[in-house]
Amino acid sequence: MLQRKVLLVAVAVLMTVTFSAAGLFAQGHGGSVGPGQQKKTPPFLITGKLPHLTKLLMQQWDNPELNLSDEQKSRLMVVRKESISTVRRLGPKNGGP
Repeated sequence: MLQRKVLLVAVAVLMTVTFSAAGLFAQGHGGSVGPGQQKKTPPFLITGKLPHLTKLLMQQWDNPELNLSDEQKSRLMVVRKESISTVRRLGPKNGGP
């Protein structure tokens, strides 16, 4: 049952990151400052405008209710690293720094 909860949390993190990034990029949130100009802002996940859920999960790794194994922690770290690096890579392509 606990492994299912951890899996659901991981899926929720992935869905939140994916849909939030896609939604902001699709809406063109570059922080327009004038006609034809865009405000230079870093990718939203990196600046803390949307708390990165994997970071919050990392803060709870030792929570006995989660009972995460070392393997689960390492897999969640992969999710975190991949999502952050993807956002950083997409930022310059979509009006970020």
